[in-house]
Amino acid sequence: MTKDLVTIARGRRIEALTARSLLLCERHERPQRLETSVLEKLLRVLGL
Repeated sequence: MTKDLVTIARGRRIEALTARSLLLCERHERPQRLETSVLEKLLRVLGL
């Protein structure tokens, strides 16, 4: 029973860390990448 509880706790911790990582990616990395790609496309269209 103790092993089962430890396994469940580890699984939940991993799920929480994964969710937190995805949330941080959505907040910080994805908008910056999107803005960069839009800016790069705009500069290419303008020939700069």
